[in-house]
Amino acid sequence: MHVTGADVREVTTQVWASMLGLDVAGLAEGDARSSVVDRGEQLVGSVSIRGAWHGIVAVRCSRSAAVRFAAGLLAVAPAEVDDIQAVDAVGELANIVGGNLKTLLPGPSELTTPVVEGHSLFSWPAADAELDEVACVHLASEGHPFEVLVRAR
Repeated sequence: MHVTGADVREVTTQVWASMLGLDVAGLAEGDARSSVVDRGEQLVGSVSIRGAWHGIVAVRCSRSAAVRFAAGLLAVAPAEVDDIQAVDAVGELANIVGGNLKTLLPGPSELTTPVVEGHSLFSWPAADAELDEVACVHLASEGHPFEVLVRAR
C-alpha cells in the first residue's frame, strides 16, 4: 500500500492549519518547482519510515519559508526566528507529516529522527536507487512555495 498525492496534500494541509495556523494552496508543478528552486538556499527536512513499509517523507522549502513556518510553530513574529529555529521547524514539519502519513500505511513501522540539509544547489536527499517517487505535492502558504515528497520501495 502506498500513500497518494491526495493523501499527502490532505495531511500537509491539516498540519499547516493546526500547527502553524496557516492555509495551504496547491500549485501547478512548473510553478512550484521554479519558485522553490529559484529562491536560493533550500532547506530539506526528511524522516524515514521503516518497518512493514519502507520509505522517506521530505519537506523542501526556501529559508524564508522556513522562517515563516518556524514563526507559526513558535507563535512569534518571523523577525524573531533565528537560523537554528528555522532549520528545526523544517525537520519538525517533516516529522509531523511523516508521522501522520505513517498512520495510513501498513504497520508496524517506526519513524527515524528528522534530518535537515541545506543546499544552494539542491537535489532531494532521497536519491536512493531503491526508492521510487510515490508522490510529490507542490504547495504554497502565504506566498511561500514548498514541496512534500514521499519515496518508497
